[in-house]
Amino acid sequence: MLNRLLALVVAFALGFSLIYMKIALIITDEDMQRRTRSYNSCTIRTEKSYASVYDCNGQLLNNAEKKYYAVVNPDGNAVVSVLPYAADKSKFLSNASSAVPFMAEVSADCPECENVCLFTGTVRSTPEQAAVHVIGYESDGQGVCGIEKGYNEFIRSHRSYGSVTYEASALGDVLTGGKYEIHPSEEVRAGIVTTIDADIQRICEDAGKNIGKGAIVVMDVYSGEIKAMASFPDFDPTAPENYLDRTDAPFVNRALMPYCVGSIFKLVTCSAALSSGFDEEFTFNCTGSSDISGQIFNCHKWGGHGDLSMKNAVVESCNTYFIELASYISPEKLLDTARGFGFGNGAYLCRGIYSEKGCLPTVKQLSVPAEKANFSFGQGYLTATPVQIAVMTSAIANGGNAPRPLIVRGTTEDIDRYMPKEKAPVYSIACSAEISAKLKEFMIDTVYKENSMAVPEKVTAGGKTSTAQTGRFDDRGAELLNCWFTGFFPADCPKYAVTVLVEDGYTGNATAGPIFKEIADKIYQKILT
Repeated sequence: MLNRLLALVVAFALGFSLIYMKIALIITDEDMQRRTRSYNSCTIRTEKSYASVYDCNGQLLNNAEKKYYAVVNPDGNAVVSVLPYAADKSKFLSNASSAVPFMAEVSADCPECENVCLFTGTVRSTPEQAAVHVIGYESDGQGVCGIEKGYNEFIRSHRSYGSVTYEASALGDVLTGGKYEIHPSEEVRAGIVTTIDADIQRICEDAGKNIGKGAIVVMDVYSGEIKAMASFPDFDPTAPENYLDRTDAPFVNRALMPYCVGSIFKLVTCSAALSSGFDEEFTFNCTGSSDISGQIFNCHKWGGHGDLSMKNAVVESCNTYFIELASYISPEKLLDTARGFGFGNGAYLCRGIYSEKGCLPTVKQLSVPAEKANFSFGQGYLTATPVQIAVMTSAIANGGNAPRPLIVRGTTEDIDRYMPKEKAPVYSIACSAEISAKLKEFMIDTVYKENSMAVPEKVTAGGKTSTAQTGRFDDRGAELLNCWFTGFFPADCPKYAVTVLVEDGYTGNATAGPIFKEIADKIYQKILT
């Protein structure tokens, strides 16, 4: 009996010893201490701010507007003080009735007082935000498209938010008169630095506001940096769900999509001919049509243009001249020249943004006389993106070098300390300087021909129109046309190439020409003077 009692005492002693040891471990365990402290506190956080997207001058393209928050511990005085400044008064009163600290968006002039802590944050996107197809949008805190998606990890790894931590009971109730700690939000200076110029972007978006479907690209002719990329229609990045049922595809970045090209391509045919030894005075008599192996190709001018030189054929945009000219050039030569100007080549602009490669016919396809005829003036199998046309235009303007297009310069941890790394532009040789000079002359004469609607008032320019057949027809049976204008300015010392595409337009001259004119004049006034 005594032995059993002794064993029971020993067992109890060991049990209590184990309990005390466990308690001691709990008391000294840092993680447990941290969790215990968290149970006796209540933290209210503001919305997160993430890294921004900047233009080439360090100007904010998003996060440009401020928003203001109040974290309120709702006693009577705090509620009365903040209510007049609350963005959503109904929601504010609902939160206040719970007697638990809460966050509310307020106006900038909201007063700070006892039990009210004020913070400043940023508005990620706005309905009027520029360059929405370049920047993209986010959903549930993650990038969905454009730069927001391509640089999602970098953007979301740089974040800031403010918070207030209150003393609370073991049940989580905030203690009346208890201490609280304020953790201010810090401005996030990190971001993606683009080649976009915010002023030029706005000019293009304003000039294209009446475009139903289309795109505008502005490129530095030497560096290949894209200074503006606008696609129409656009969308509100704060409410993308409202556009899901639209039939005009507002989420598509049309600057990156391939289209039928038309007469702009005649400049490439000129380059192929000149580099093959043809003289610019090569003459052809346009009678209004050409018979190619039984297929009739009509000139846009009934009755024909008569005798034309190469320059006059570009100015008048005579199809039959270029059919004749191309008949003397091999398919291989035509295709090699087109590739040199960037046709058939896709372009990686940055993470998440890629310009499609379009379509070039094959040598075999161009061995068919009618297909070669179509190709000579930019029809048939040929398609290209507005970015590719801007590259071609830049090559003509800069002396013959087709630049690699760019839209992002790099990332930065602090925009105030950002020092862009100087990188030499990457080129492919499109044509010689001599041929480039001739093509520039052709384009300048085209802009200043009679009845041109693309002549700027403030600056000189060169350019070329296209009215491309698509093989698509409307309900009345009329063919839908892709209308282009691409050009450069100033004419004597080109700085920018501008490519305008309008789907379902009337003519390149009447539909796209006036848009080029407006853009050239406004950029010259705002940027170049």
